[in-house]
Amino acid sequence: MFVTLASQAVGRVHLPFRTSKEMVLSYLQENNCIIDSHLLMTQLHFTHAQARQSLSRMARHGIIERVSYGKYRRRGSLVTLERNRSYDRRSHHRCIVGRLLSDHDRGWLEALIDGEGTLGLHSWGKEEGYWVPVLRVSNTNQGLLERMVEIVGPLSIRAHQPKGPNCKVVYDVACYSSYLRWLLPQLRLVAKEEHRVLLIEAVTILGRRRGSLRKGNDGLRRLSEIHARIAELNRKGPH
Repeated sequence: MFVTLASQAVGRVHLPFRTSKEMVLSYLQENNCIIDSHLLMTQLHFTHAQARQSLSRMARHGIIERVSYGKYRRRGSLVTLERNRSYDRRSHHRCIVGRLLSDHDRGWLEALIDGEGTLGLHSWGKEEGYWVPVLRVSNTNQGLLERMVEIVGPLSIRAHQPKGPNCKVVYDVACYSSYLRWLLPQLRLVAKEEHRVLLIEAVTILGRRRGSLRKGNDGLRRLSEIHARIAELNRKGPH
């Protein structure tokens, strides 16, 4: 039902609250999940103002309840939001977590990451023991990365200007710990499978520490080993 209503809403500037409420409730009935304004804009084709107003009014009427800033669930629903996975401090974006990728989207992402992705573990700043796990995908085709953002969630696409007259603009997307903790366990790679397994271990060691470990922590040595191994795997040329 919500698909039919959404298709009718495309191109509209304003929808009556009753119509928007029915669309949101129909979506929640078919997809028991956390919703936010980004989801309403992408899935139901709401404008940004329409999405925020609908969520706010439905919360005031007791139809939905807030689980964190900007995120809601159907009142009485058992869907929960894992707080530390809901906010990526590196990219300042919120992602929808707790959902499983479809087989089609999972296969598409696996092929993209195997071919165009880079998985790494980097030391950050001068502080000893501060590590940043990252998945970065770069390509000259912006549409390819826009499709990745549609699947994974709200991420920034950065453009790097060409260095020479015969070079193209390069676009890239980066995912950090909060995304990787949710995404990597769902994937099975081929060329970069060892990278994936090592990065999952690194994210698990770092846990909720924002990438930092105290001196003397047992995990520091293991993180250094993971960093060295991933650097060796990423090294170009003959090994």
